Amino acid sequence: MNKFCDDFVQAICYDKKTGICAGVVLAVILGLLSFSTYLVFKPIECVEDKPKTLFSLRGGLGFYKEVKCKETSIVGSPFVVALIDRDLHVHVCTGIIIAQNWVLTAAHCLSSCNGENCINFAIRIDSSYSNRGGTINNITLVVRHPLYEISTLDNALALLKTDGHVLHHKIKIGPPLEVGTKGILLGWSPHGKVDLHGDNTLKKMYFKAEPKIICSYRLKGDYLKIPLSEHASCITLDEEGCYTDPGGPLINRNKLVAMVIFGKICYNCDSQVTIATNIYPYIEFINKFINN
Repeated sequence: MNKFCDDFVQAICYDKKTGICAGVVLAVILGLLSFSTYLVFKPIECVEDKPKTLFSLRGGLGFYKEVKCKETSIVGSPFVVALIDRDLHVHVCTGIIIAQNWVLTAAHCLSSCNGENCINFAIRIDSSYSNRGGTINNITLVVRHPLYEISTLDNALALLKTDGHVLHHKIKIGPPLEVGTKGILLGWSPHGKVDLHGDNTLKKMYFKAEPKIICSYRLKGDYLKIPLSEHASCITLDEEGCYTDPGGPLINRNKLVAMVIFGKICYNCDSQVTIATNIYPYIEFINKFINN
């Protein structure tokens, strides 16, 4: 009888421990599911579309200082050019010199250009400013990728042939980005994010390639139509309050590995993400024209 009671008590205790353990596991699973749902449906909050400020003390007095991204010189990156609207006198997008007389940029940057050769657009080279200095080159030929889809920005690459010789500025194309790859992103501020009466100076940012799911969580509203295709890369940026424009090069080990398709989803939120497209998968399309 005593042995039966001991076995009964042990069974009850074992079942009780099992129940507690199962309850803990169930709570953890429910917590993870809730957090995943939060990440997916959490809205991007852009309260103010302007760079953040930091409160500092100097001489015992407090003041606010605007946080700006790092400005850099064209001297170290002569392959970067500015695509400008010569009629409106505004910056359009960033471009990249990849061969003699050839510049690579994002295809949707040309949506407002006039004619087959974008006669209202020009390319400024050899200047740290998109609004002054350097040399202005005309565009003589525009080649959009044949599979470019404007509604999704898939295959959004365009080649611009110029009337100036820019061979000594070109940059070589490197392998596609892998998750974890770090490097430098260059570009100018979109004209809507810069004082039209001031200089638009070349910007330098540090990036990291992330799993595509990171960007999938952050794509909301109109950005949901942007597919993360096999050639796309999810990019996070270190700098806050730093505006980026399409066409900017992503550099790793001194080689062009990708190009920005669109700037940051939000300029004042917690997720500094953007989408870039790898260049190497399009090498056949590029060589078809630049080698002729």
